[in-house]
Amino acid sequence: MFNHSEDIMIMFSPFTAASLILFERRLGCLSDNPPDEVKKFIQASHDVFDTTTKLTVFPVKVAEKLNLPMWKKFSQGMDVLIETG
Repeated sequence: MFNHSEDIMIMFSPFTAASLILFERRLGCLSDNPPDEVKKFIQASHDVFDTTTKLTVFPVKVAEKLNLPMWKKFSQGMDVLIETG
């Protein structure tokens, strides 16, 4: 039926296809041994998603003003994502 896992991935959605191209072909995120920069990118993505859920229930302006650890983690993660992306 399908010869490659990429063929299956591309069928899911245009977003999935774009992600596959970006993360594998451009950054090499899906390789067995990704470069250190990619590992940093993956960790930053996790940090942003993790802290975003916390910041949805806590006033962002307060977290930023008090420079709370969750704000620092979110901000640093976003910096990495923007630099890499």
